[in-house]
Amino acid sequence: MRLLTKYLIIILPFLGYGQVVSITPLFPYQNDSIIITYDASLGNGELTGISPVFAHTGLIYGTSSNWQNVQGNWGTVDSSVLMQSSGNDLHSISFHIPSYYGITGTSSSGPNALAFVFRNTSGTLVGRNSDQSDIYVPIYSSSSPLEVQWASHKNIIETLPNTSLTLNAGSSVVADFKVFVDGNLVFIDSNTRSITPTINIPNSLGIHSLVVQANQGSQSVTDSIILAVNNAVGVNQNVIIIPAYPTNQDTIDIVYDSLSGNRGTQGYIPLYLHTGILTQSSGTNWQNVQGNWGTDDINVRLSHLGGGIWHKRLHVNSFYALSSIASSATHLAMVVRDSSGNYVGKTSSGGDILHPLGYSSYSSGFHAAFTNSSSVINLSVGDSLHLQAVSNLAASLNIMRNGSSIASASNSYGLSHSLITGTNWVGSQQVLLQAVNNTDTIFDTLNVYVAPATPVGGSILTVVPPFPLKTDTVNITYRANEGN
Repeated sequence: MRLLTKYLIIILPFLGYGQVVSITPLFPYQNDSIIITYDASLGNGELTGISPVFAHTGLIYGTSSNWQNVQGNWGTVDSSVLMQSSGNDLHSISFHIPSYYGITGTSSSGPNALAFVFRNTSGTLVGRNSDQSDIYVPIYSSSSPLEVQWASHKNIIETLPNTSLTLNAGSSVVADFKVFVDGNLVFIDSNTRSITPTINIPNSLGIHSLVVQANQGSQSVTDSIILAVNNAVGVNQNVIIIPAYPTNQDTIDIVYDSLSGNRGTQGYIPLYLHTGILTQSSGTNWQNVQGNWGTDDINVRLSHLGGGIWHKRLHVNSFYALSSIASSATHLAMVVRDSSGNYVGKTSSGGDILHPLGYSSYSSGFHAAFTNSSSVINLSVGDSLHLQAVSNLAASLNIMRNGSSIASASNSYGLSHSLITGTNWVGSQQVLLQAVNNTDTIFDTLNVYVAPATPVGGSILTVVPPFPLKTDTVNITYRANEGN
């Protein structure tokens, strides 16, 4: 997915940049303005959580590894190499290449790479690649071999069905572009080095391919991203499970990125799932464990989708042999290992990966529910209420309050609605989800109690309106002859 071409390997055998830095444009020429974004959580990770971060950079000519035209005064607060923090360990710096390094932008024998390391203020901590090597960004030209790449720093994107996604892609030289979703042509552009297509996401849960193709004459190259289309996004930061809130009746897709969590299995092939069930009474003790540790157990071997992405598809009831414990199961528990069992993928804090598991008595597997953390919600007038419901099958979804619809969607896997509780919400309210597909109708209920806003003042103050919302403009009258 993200592989250097043979040209770069032969001409610049010491060069290689991955996800530690991202660059705009994707394939810079020596006269370009460029944005370098450094992810301090990647590579050797020495600058994770550190701010400010400073770049230290130079130019590489020919096959030499010697830095030239070096920018940055080590161990000082040098504003010329100070990076801007955008949070989440991301730091960026932008500049015009010839002006910044003091070279002639039109030189035919210009640099063939930019070299970087990153440091804290004193220079005692240095961000490099995971193998402690310097970070290199190749410089391209109109005579470079044809390459193409998506701008996303991830090989997989989790997204909702029936939505749209705008991405950038670029090529090393001017080319004609095509974009495919699951092999179907969805975008075309010609005679350019970059495109920004808007992709319509399929209205079906599961794994989908997104491929960009660049063509120049008889040459054709591609880059791909996996789309994990789910009915809720971001439920688990260490693994993607489709549908996001599965039940015992579901057939699920488990998608594991070896660059997530503790990255304990990064670079190892093949990988295996080691997994079990948590129940209401088992605590942290796994039940119905699947996988024989340290063996080539084909029952739990993961399929390699490319890059660091691995996949397993299974039916929950059958795979875990749930039987009598199905109704008491609360979570799927898992880790990922290499063949020896010496290298293990866990959460970023080193814990087991846990994912909520529900129960359904419907043999069809149809399941729909609110995702709110509690079925009983206590609020006051003026509080906000966010309702979110998901379905594992496309269905007609309707959220109702006391019998009246407040939000609905057809042929959908999810529905959300936000509101501010007014005085007409005071008291006990029943919020009902109705989900209807071709064969079944399912209901889920939230019980909401809204307390009246506490009136302010008594005889000392008069507040209009007497039960204000948080967004209201109020008039307050104070009686100085009252009170003390």
